[in-house]
Amino acid sequence: MRLLLVRQAVHRRRHFAVNAALIATGLLGALAGGWVIGWWCLGVVAIAESAGLLYVGLTRDDGEQLPVRGARTVDQVLDDERLRP
Repeated sequence: MRLLLVRQAVHRRRHFAVNAALIATGLLGALAGGWVIGWWCLGVVAIAESAGLLYVGLTRDDGEQLPVRGARTVDQVLDDERLRP
């Protein structure tokens, strides 16, 4: 059982590391391509990458269930946040 948990944790870390490396490589490649073309293109590439990363960050699926409307009241949420360290 413990071995299975360790394997799952390693898989999650490896998945994150591969994604981070691919993102970094893609960003650097796009910036380098913009630099080769010219400074104005570098600005366009930086803006496009920022918009793309914002979109990916906002639409990323973390694998958890969507919250059910009305599952917790506003007071319950505020109490939970007050107790958070």
